[in-house]
Amino acid sequence: MEQTDPSHSHRTPAFFKQLSSLFGLFTKPGNQKASQAYADHFLIRQKYVATQASKHVGADREEPAPLLGLTVLDIGCDDRSLGEGLVLRGAEVTAIDVDEARLKQAEESANKFGTHITFIKTRPEVLIQEAQTYDIVLCMNVFKHVKDVKRLVWAARRLTKKDGIVIFSGCNRNLSSWIWHILLAERLFRWRPVGTYNAQRFLSVAKLKEVLALNDMELTDAVGLHFDYAQTKWEKGPAPSSMRWMAAARFKRSL
Repeated sequence: MEQTDPSHSHRTPAFFKQLSSLFGLFTKPGNQKASQAYADHFLIRQKYVATQASKHVGADREEPAPLLGLTVLDIGCDDRSLGEGLVLRGAEVTAIDVDEARLKQAEESANKFGTHITFIKTRPEVLIQEAQTYDIVLCMNVFKHVKDVKRLVWAARRLTKKDGIVIFSGCNRNLSSWIWHILLAERLFRWRPVGTYNAQRFLSVAKLKEVLALNDMELTDAVGLHFDYAQTKWEKGPAPSSMRWMAAARFKRSL
């Protein structure tokens, strides 16, 4: 059963162990390395997106232009689009966000790396009204910004072609996630402004799977990401117990 509020969970030995590791990281020289590891999370997601997109079309991400001719929509691209890596693999990428300042930052980043991406200040619903569809839809770390998970998944589905793929990522709904995003990232190290994350909007992979089923979609892959405090690096692991997760989904296929 999902926790309704990760911040008020019962304290366990694992909880104290994590606090001990956190205290060590906070008090020793190494905070810069931890901060860099937080930023490097972008690269981990970028590799995942390239791998899942290439796999979906039966190609290897290391092949020359494995996504040539495919269209990509990056929903809520924030200040840097994960579509940058897909452009380099031949895809045509459109990135949208409602924050004009962040769109400008994302465009500057794309230009810096020589990746042509079309940036538009708009919402998914507008593209749906225009009957737009894409081969690959990215919905990365967007759940933390929305109250209605079902509507976001529905929108992503409507914008995906029948033989397409949707790739998601999010903050998990458990104690480890609360420690990382709220206690560490916001309150201790100030990597993010206080209020960036809302624990009530954290989402488990199990819940995502339920919502996908309502939209005639299914998971094809899911992996968790957990931050190793001692090594100050991200490690992959089981999605249910991770701080964050990444997942890929497609339309259900008839037997």
